[in-house]
Amino acid sequence: MKSPPVPLVDLAPGTAPWSALWLRPDELGEAVDYVREHRTTNGPFEVIASGGTPLGEKRRAQDIVKSFEEVGATWWLEWLDEQRGTFAQMREHIRQGPPKI
Repeated sequence: MKSPPVPLVDLAPGTAPWSALWLRPDELGEAVDYVREHRTTNGPFEVIASGGTPLGEKRRAQDIVKSFEEVGATWWLEWLDEQRGTFAQMREHIRQGPPKI
C-alpha cells in the first residue's frame, strides 16, 4: 500500500494531515487524494487548510486561499499572532473579512 504523503491520524472522520509547518497546496492536494482513495465511507468530507495571508493585499490573499480550494480545501483558518504584526494590524486584518474567492 502506498504511504500517505504526510502522516495521517486516521482515515475515518477527523483525519488530519500533520506538518511542522503549514502545508503547501500541492502537499494538501496529495493528502486529500490519498484520503479519497483509502477512506472507507462515502460522501463529502471537510478539508481544513491553514496559513497566513499578506496583510493589506486582498488579491494575493485571494490567490493563496484559492490555491488551497483548488486542491480540495473547504475551510481556511487564518493564522493570527504577534509575529505577523501588531494587535492593531491583526484586528484590521480580521475587520477586512475573509478573502473572497
